[in-house]
Amino acid sequence: LLFSFVGYIPQRIPVNSRSTIDVFLVPDVTELQEVVTIGYGIQKKVNLSGAVDVITSKNLDSRPVNNVVQALQGLAPNLNVVVGNEGGEPGGKNLLNIRGIGSISGSGGTPYILVDGIEQNIYNINPDDVENISVLKDAAASAIYGARAAFGVILVTTKKGKTNGVTLNYSTNYSYASPIHLPKPVNSLLFAEYMNLAAANDGAAPVFQPIIIEQIKKYLAGELEDWTMPIPWSPNGWLTYAGGWANTDWFKVDYKDKVPKSVHNISLSGGDERTQYYISGSTFNQEGLLRFGNDNYFRNNLNARINTKVYDWLRFNFLTKFNRTNLDRPSYNKDQFYSNIARRWPTNGVYFPDGNLNYEGEQLWLERGGRYVENTNELSVIPGIEIEPLKGWIIFANYRWKMNTNGHTNHEAKVAGTFVDGSPFYLRANNNYATSLYESFYNSPNIYSTFTKSVGDHEFTAMAGFEQEEINYKSAYSRKNDLISDLKPSLGTATGKEFASGTLGHWATRSFFGRLNYNFKGKYLLELSARNDGSSKFEDSYRWGTFPSGSLAYIISREKFWENIEPFVSMLKIRGSYGSLGNQDVANYLYIERLPIYTSLPYIIGSDRPNYVGMAGLISPGLTWEKVRTSNFGLDAGFLKNRLTVSLDYFIRNTFDMLGPAESYPSTLGTEVPKSNNADLRTKGFEMVLGWRDNAGDFQYDVRFLLSDATTKIIKYQNPQNLLSAPYYEGQTLGEIWGYTTLGLFQSDEEASSWDQSYISPDVWHAGDVKYADLNGDGKINNGRNTLDDHGDLSIIGNSMPRYSYSFLLNTSWKGISMNMIWQGVGQRDLWLNSPSFWGAGWIWTAVAFEEHMDYWTKDNPDAYYPGPRMDKAGRNRQVQSRYLQDGAYLRLKSFQLGYTLPGILTKKVFINNIRVFVVGENLLTFTKLIKIFDPEATGGVYGAGAIYPIQRSLSLGLNVTF
Repeated sequence: LLFSFVGYIPQRIPVNSRSTIDVFLVPDVTELQEVVTIGYGIQKKVNLSGAVDVITSKNLDSRPVNNVVQALQGLAPNLNVVVGNEGGEPGGKNLLNIRGIGSISGSGGTPYILVDGIEQNIYNINPDDVENISVLKDAAASAIYGARAAFGVILVTTKKGKTNGVTLNYSTNYSYASPIHLPKPVNSLLFAEYMNLAAANDGAAPVFQPIIIEQIKKYLAGELEDWTMPIPWSPNGWLTYAGGWANTDWFKVDYKDKVPKSVHNISLSGGDERTQYYISGSTFNQEGLLRFGNDNYFRNNLNARINTKVYDWLRFNFLTKFNRTNLDRPSYNKDQFYSNIARRWPTNGVYFPDGNLNYEGEQLWLERGGRYVENTNELSVIPGIEIEPLKGWIIFANYRWKMNTNGHTNHEAKVAGTFVDGSPFYLRANNNYATSLYESFYNSPNIYSTFTKSVGDHEFTAMAGFEQEEINYKSAYSRKNDLISDLKPSLGTATGKEFASGTLGHWATRSFFGRLNYNFKGKYLLELSARNDGSSKFEDSYRWGTFPSGSLAYIISREKFWENIEPFVSMLKIRGSYGSLGNQDVANYLYIERLPIYTSLPYIIGSDRPNYVGMAGLISPGLTWEKVRTSNFGLDAGFLKNRLTVSLDYFIRNTFDMLGPAESYPSTLGTEVPKSNNADLRTKGFEMVLGWRDNAGDFQYDVRFLLSDATTKIIKYQNPQNLLSAPYYEGQTLGEIWGYTTLGLFQSDEEASSWDQSYISPDVWHAGDVKYADLNGDGKINNGRNTLDDHGDLSIIGNSMPRYSYSFLLNTSWKGISMNMIWQGVGQRDLWLNSPSFWGAGWIWTAVAFEEHMDYWTKDNPDAYYPGPRMDKAGRNRQVQSRYLQDGAYLRLKSFQLGYTLPGILTKKVFINNIRVFVVGENLLTFTKLIKIFDPEATGGVYGAGAIYPIQRSLSLGLNVTF
């Protein structure tokens, strides 16, 4: 006989001659106990019909990450975490999206992030407070959140008290972080020879004179102590750049080898059947890599929650959080600094022979140029009640309130260098002090009700609710010049002219929503939902939008005919969904005529340049919602008693009515034409999760492989000429890289002169220059009219969007010893890294020379990678092209953790429930074909590719104690 029940592992027992059989069914842990947080409720994962991924606290525990987002990388398919232009800065933020780019307007399709039901800055919360994270991907799962959830939702649920008495937990983690990768500059002799060759190839005079070359050789041989001397023709200054002979690696000068990072968490929780509570606090301290000026980031978190049952039909909930961050760094332009490190010549030293800092570098600016200090405070309070008038009917009501403040001060001090005679001179003779403050207040009443009813094999759950959001915000900025002293900077100690500005605004939404779930025999699942949203960002006639969705699932493995297959295929579910969502992520007041206010009229009236008011521009009164419609098809399966699991998803997401450029009008119109809802795009992709969970005696292990992909194509865009220089054109796949096909390098001047590349550069081409392919066969290398129809010799040579993101997750344990690993990578990505760091040589103030640059063309090295070095004429060889397109694919060991939990028989003797010690390594190994100058995750930069704060690897030691 086969004995089975929904949520339990079936048992097959032979009858033989027995008349009585005792059966004990064991719950199927993978089905019953995995409860998923969804919009306005929870569901068992097996009953989900939408696309939802769950990340539990065990995936985040003990990792020495700077924030929750860093820990999410690689934990859910198509949850994409990308290093942005802030790189590894203390307090830096990454870019986050679900299923790729969703929109070309606004923020590009970022997900809606809720922490315990209220929108919060996920970077500011404490990872140790997180209980689980649900990632809602398709429209069916996200639609209940309407206007804010067009591109997915991330629901963060924090820990709460349990009915197991009082528990006190303390954990700490201390780590050292160091740059994963820094370029390796060549020594000063190779640099000088390289620069002289670049000048010679352009027919220019040598950059370094023979006497300086000899000085460099002597310095490298240890025969000279000083790297410079007073300028012979101007003896109060020092010889620098082409006059110096130092041998300086500026990356080692400006960045520390390793820096400490620490975190402390403490929590008190407990309760009984009536009341549960959870209180926690944490502090996080991250020291930055800067050797001069120092940079630091601090975060403090407080969290308190109480749930109490006043009566059997009435429950009260209260939750409050406070997050505070502090960033303190030099006020010097950080993005420019990252670029300048690579461009500093090794022939300059850090200090002059008299012990003063070199005035040609960034060190003086970092040390003495003033400080930038930013403080953020985020306080949220959520009181709520649950009323159960009848069995199965529950009414939820809460009020969500949040206050955000962000204030910063920026002091730009006078910066002085020192002449040979010790007298100072100013690199920046003026100083100023600026302060700004941004405040926002969020209010949101929220009420919804659920009703569950079973009629035979039919189970119904209905939910309906109302939500209103309002945000009021304001900001103020003030700056004054001419500080009396840089020692105590403030607005009050400045005597110059004051510049002030500010903003004041608000936006609001009002929503009605509902959902109906139907479950027949645990086999057939139906979910229908709808939301009616109104947004203040649109004019009255276009303010409201209705967004429905639906999903179906069929659990085939619960059919009777599946009994014989069940030992091999334990669970099989197919599901599908379709839904529509609206996106209101546009600026406020675009439909209202506004008069811009400007400061400092270009003309002097009297003796001053007064403020003035400009003309109102055109508006788009018909501006309305972007519409996002998503189809999702999925399959979930379990084999061999669910030891092997498979989950597959395929999706199509269409975004309609995005903000795009309006039709062009003659310049006589006199103003810009406002954007309108006239652009569409489509994103397609898939997701796969393979898992194997088993044990061999006391050894338990869990292995998962995740693979996902997404591509986005422009379907409609206002670009009638199909210009390739425009941001987009119809039919474009986002990330396309258009460039020339490279045939190689010219091996002789005769070969170069026979190939017409005069469109790119009218100057004479030489051996060692790049040879581009004549794809259209007209005998000339050019880009035609630079349109889709006439692109000359250009073609699509690659795509910069990450493709085939994947990860391997391994969790093992044996008698108190645990070992966990996370490998994460990107299977395909093309990178065009057009920056001085990639090319080397170049114009004299963008000259860079790393070890990789030394593989350049000469007659003795005809198979070199780089062309012959050039200076002013280097641009001819740096056209976007196939030869220097980089392979950005990589595989990285994101986390390796080894821990040991002491036996309870020992710890309980000293009244300790649990002690765990662990070591963790982050970003330990990387495999990539990318040129070694760059880190595959840090190729961005405001001032060019790779001009970015280094991301870091870390080694840490941690302790977790529970009383």
